[in-house]
Amino acid sequence: MSDATTPEWVIEYRRKSNAGVLFGIMLSGIALALMTEPDIYALGVGVGLVGFALFMWGCCNYSMSKGRHWIWGFLGLFTLPGLLLLMLIPKNKRAFIAEEPRTSATASPMERIAELQKLLAAGQISEAEFYELKSKIISAI
Repeated sequence: MSDATTPEWVIEYRRKSNAGVLFGIMLSGIALALMTEPDIYALGVGVGLVGFALFMWGCCNYSMSKGRHWIWGFLGLFTLPGLLLLMLIPKNKRAFIAEEPRTSATASPMERIAELQKLLAAGQISEAEFYELKSKIISAI
């Protein structure tokens, strides 16, 4: 689910993660079916490896869509439980703050600090993050 305020990079990573995870799971299922036949067992292993690689790629893109480093996607090594763990990791709110339309270069420093105060009051950033970002805004004046 995305709205008008969702940054383009998040939408792109979500699209890639959905494709990777979906096709990865599909190919893994096909691989299991192929490996039941002894004559095409090697083909099943190959398809399974491609499916697992796509699944991992999708998990890495999913972690990046949350503003996290791609390495978090390696939770996908635990397959579906890993994907569930990845879903539970909160998004990195600091990665999204730069994307806020009200904090653009055209906004005054006071407007940007007021926006940070709103984020702090809403619990979207911690007090430490607020003071760190506030000091960056002030030092840029």
